[in-house]
Amino acid sequence: MDSHLRVYHAIAQEIGQLEQKVMAQIKPKAEYDILTSMTGVGPILGTTILLETGDITRFKQVGHYASYCRCVKSEKTSNGRRQCEKRQ
Repeated sequence: MDSHLRVYHAIAQEIGQLEQKVMAQIKPKAEYDILTSMTGVGPILGTTILLETGDITRFKQVGHYASYCRCVKSEKTSNGRRQCEKRQ
């Protein structure tokens, strides 16, 4: 158990150092504070979302952003049949 605890502390220390280095490279934005106020979104995930999204105004509707994030099912149909589906 002691060896597992030492490994845990070493990894936690490495993670802390990595987070500090990442945060030193990011310019502060108001959106970051909003993102990190959500439960489960910490410094690294908030930064990742912020950098991946870019300028949020490029999405004209919330549904466009949800689609970009792959949070909605994409289904293309034509004449009642699904497109891009292999026939059996």
